[in-house]
Amino acid sequence: MAKRKLISEPDVFPDLYIFGITSQLKDYRLAYYVNRDCGFMLTKLEDLPVFVEKDKATTNFSLYSYTEPSQHLNFYLLMNNNENIRVLPNIKEADFLLFVNGQTGTLNAADLIADLRKIPGVQFAFHIEKNKLKNLDGIMSDLELHLVENK
Repeated sequence: MAKRKLISEPDVFPDLYIFGITSQLKDYRLAYYVNRDCGFMLTKLEDLPVFVEKDKATTNFSLYSYTEPSQHLNFYLLMNNNENIRVLPNIKEADFLLFVNGQTGTLNAADLIADLRKIPGVQFAFHIEKNKLKNLDGIMSDLELHLVENK
């Protein structure tokens, strides 16, 4: 009988952290508070268009970006909920997503979550495990293409 080996898939995005933020704040207010309380300088980009298969339509989601050159980190604040359509449908509790991409070895995730939780109007902030996301490849591809097109 042939032996079967379990081959684990390599981490597709090894330098990516994803945080969920539960808040009823408008996107621009949340970006302001994140800038103030976390020391970021998020700036508004063109909305990210995402094709939703269920509705066979494209929906725009608000997007903010900040690059930290000294630590080689990129931060993207993305609205997860637009008129009851979600970028990540299986993460229902997150109204916003904070993607951190780059040399994440310098990132202290616990401190960032603590800073996010201190923001007035933020009910909850949490780390999202990448392996539990079904459409992460598509979202990251859409985000990368959108950033290249708008430079």
